[in-house]
Amino acid sequence: MRHLITACCIAFATPAMSDVTLVYQDAEGKPAYTLSVKGDMMRIDMNDDSHATLFNATREEMIILQPDKREYIVMDRPSVERLQAQMRQAFQMMEQFGMDPAAMGLGKVRSEGVVVQTGETRTVGGHRCNVMNYMVDGALDTISCITAPGRVGISDEDWATIHGMFEMMAKLASDMLPDGMMSADMPPMDGVLIESHGPNGEDRQLLSRIDTASLDAARFQVPSGWKRLSIEIPQMPGMPGRR
Repeated sequence: MRHLITACCIAFATPAMSDVTLVYQDAEGKPAYTLSVKGDMMRIDMNDDSHATLFNATREEMIILQPDKREYIVMDRPSVERLQAQMRQAFQMMEQFGMDPAAMGLGKVRSEGVVVQTGETRTVGGHRCNVMNYMVDGALDTISCITAPGRVGISDEDWATIHGMFEMMAKLASDMLPDGMMSADMPPMDGVLIESHGPNGEDRQLLSRIDTASLDAARFQVPSGWKRLSIEIPQMPGMPGRR
């Protein structure tokens, strides 16, 4: 999924909080992913059912579900800090064994991601939106059209949950590896994505439907009996195991 990028916040009166579902489709009109919100909880389902992501805004916790294996991974601050420590240890051991992380594509390179407001507005799928360009190292990466939450009937409370998840995703992307070991930062999304695509129209995603029907709270919980997986950095061949 391409970067969901930052847009200007526009002040609009918003409706009372209710459950909301946003359905996105690809260029062929097929479902791409679905974003659902219930109170302080959010869920993203991919169209191929390969995985789903849960987010609890109150606990600042993200959970990745793997339905085919009935397994899940919890991403929170403690788990990310443990992963960072493992990464630092792994890189230190690589250097001790004369291995160069940079030569393995793990060099200390951080690309610069910048959001550019074009000033252009469009009407896409009946929604008026502002066009933003996401640039990486000066090259156009993604073109997105974004609108204010109130324009599509999303309440302030529901938007706070949505925005909180994307802020956490951006933070995790920045903090996942030791300093300087990531690619371009992903800015948090400050508006509802109506459409996005690459420079040549590739990877198009379009908001196709908004639904405010009540959602079952069970969809925002890990199913009973599923196995929790720990986050571990795989041990490299020829290197001693962890203690």
